[in-house]
Amino acid sequence: MRGWLMPAPDDRDEGFEQEVFSLSSTGLYVAGAVEIAIAIVLLIAHPFPRPNLFLGALGVATIAIAGFSWSYEYCRSIGNLSTFAGASLQAVSMAVFGADDYALGGITVLLLTLIAAIPVRPLQALAVSGGVAAAYAGALRIAGEARGHFGFLVILALLSTALAAVLYAQRYGNYRSFLDVIRASQDLREAQSRLQLTGNAASMGRLSAALAHELSSPVGALSSAVDTIILLSEKQAQLPASEQPRLLALQEELRESVKDSAARLKRIVNRMQRFNNLDEAETQVASVAELITEAVAIIEPHMPEGSKVNLDLAPLPHMSCRPQQLIAVFCNLLNNSMEAVNGSGRITVSARTRHSQIEVEIRDNGRGISSETLAHIFDPGFKTVDGRVSTGNWSLFSSRQIVHEHGGDIRIRSALGEGTTVSVLLPCPT
Repeated sequence: MRGWLMPAPDDRDEGFEQEVFSLSSTGLYVAGAVEIAIAIVLLIAHPFPRPNLFLGALGVATIAIAGFSWSYEYCRSIGNLSTFAGASLQAVSMAVFGADDYALGGITVLLLTLIAAIPVRPLQALAVSGGVAAAYAGALRIAGEARGHFGFLVILALLSTALAAVLYAQRYGNYRSFLDVIRASQDLREAQSRLQLTGNAASMGRLSAALAHELSSPVGALSSAVDTIILLSEKQAQLPASEQPRLLALQEELRESVKDSAARLKRIVNRMQRFNNLDEAETQVASVAELITEAVAIIEPHMPEGSKVNLDLAPLPHMSCRPQQLIAVFCNLLNNSMEAVNGSGRITVSARTRHSQIEVEIRDNGRGISSETLAHIFDPGFKTVDGRVSTGNWSLFSSRQIVHEHGGDIRIRSALGEGTTVSVLLPCPT
């Protein structure tokens, strides 16, 4: 019985306490308004107006008190006292003046309003409703009445207590469910962040291989140009004047080669910086076409022999985005296409603006996807490969989440043996 009247989830939970304060503050206005409404109805129907005038004044006072900031933490107690005073007033008037039907209805509405509008605990509901029954019994004794509606008020007290127990438990359960949803959302975001970082690590591995290939060319050209310039500088003083123009022209060509090699190295460094900051939350203004080009540059060195990526990029506006995350999305989608095509496969990446959106399409002529798989393509899960359990669809799930956070969407069209088309829709800046 004690556990039923005093449920374990109490208000000492700071979050639930604030929930109780908020609901009680709103509920106090409702309780006051109901008191005024009952007073008006009973003034019309009841031949003895004085108790009803007091009830209306009590409702006005309740609403006025609810408007003060200091009452916020005491709204539940104020609601209990106000309801007890109003219902007891009706009970006493019922014992003294009669008009039982009207007064009983008013008492019932007041108690049910308290329980529905304010998160009272079962013991508090029992105290208020039991106090009303006790006030009625005392008034009957003073008035010398032998019979009355005491039994009804006792049943009403038990019903009020039971309803308060159910509603209080439901409110606390809703609060706990809300916390569980928040925790699940946080866990999901952390899992997505880990997946993004894992994808970043994989991309960095691919990028490292691509860098080994890309760096060798500009570094070799730069080293050769510098050595040649040094050699020509040493010979310049010994050559006759007729040879000087040719020598100067050759040196100018070498300087241009040095500039081109330095520019290529700078672009590679910028690409590295983008991937090193994949988990950054700051947004930047970037060109979607450049992000696609960078993603393709990362993927191309790992394309199967005979496969090729074709770019068809229309002029695109710059947009505010998280460049690192969008590059990861394009890399994930290109990787999926690369795994789907055979040795002579083709991957076409096109981009254009359409209907106030930037539409990026990645098409391949690979093996395609069945309709059954396509229906659950974005659902994260696990699968068995060669007797080992591995993750499935997490890259697509994470990619769609990133695109959704940018205000866009991902759509996939595919059929077995006919290839796959992935459309990435991003909001076009106005």
